[in-house]
Amino acid sequence: MQSRACDTDFAESAESANAPVQTEHSYKALEKQGYLFFSDKSSAALKPCMWNKRSLQGGDMCYKHQFYGITSHRCVQLTPTLKCNQRCLFCWRCMDYA
Repeated sequence: MQSRACDTDFAESAESANAPVQTEHSYKALEKQGYLFFSDKSSAALKPCMWNKRSLQGGDMCYKHQFYGITSHRCVQLTPTLKCNQRCLFCWRCMDYA
């Protein structure tokens, strides 16, 4: 499993997996990483990637455009809950504390 740097505890246990991110520290840390929340105290968030920004500025596109035909300005990393504890191998979320 890959090790990713993360300074926020998102999923302490299975019972709290669907609970919203509650601490102000968590929100500030996630906002600093580029996450945008759907509402105050929401656990649902999205994070536009570097390729999304480059595509909007008329620059390069990511591998998804070449292999799947998905334009990068239509692609975001979206999660209904940041406190997921499933540990999927392809997930882009931080799993250090899950």
